[in-house]
Amino acid sequence: MSRSSPPPSTRAGEAARGGLRAVPRPHAGHGARSAHVRGSATGGGTAAGAGSSSIVSLSLQATARVYVCLLGDGGRKLIAGTELQPGATTPTFHARRFKITLGNNAVKLLIDGTARTVPASSTAIGYAITKASGRQTLPQSQLPTCK
Repeated sequence: MSRSSPPPSTRAGEAARGGLRAVPRPHAGHGARSAHVRGSATGGGTAAGAGSSSIVSLSLQATARVYVCLLGDGGRKLIAGTELQPGATTPTFHARRFKITLGNNAVKLLIDGTARTVPASSTAIGYAITKASGRQTLPQSQLPTCK
């Protein structure tokens, strides 16, 4: 007999017994929301919307050979001290905060799709990049290292 009826924990089983409709509703009280809204709100309410708006995107386009050390959220190495070759383009990275060290200014930064050039310098160049503050120059003592 148990072979003819599915386990009670499945939606299909509940629908077959007439107990519940087979409509996906992952959370109680959210029945009025559309699937699109449900799918985009990971933490519920406005907290998820506010969190996602603090994410900044970054990609790099090398115009000549350039050393790059790029750290993302929590100090995670995204580009671990690599030399980009002329014409190289990185994937687009997303994080709340980036820290970057550049060996020279032979790179274009695409921050949230906006191209930003790097001024010439006789020393390494470093930035902290966030959605709220944009691109902020880092002092030499705070440049990230990828060692």
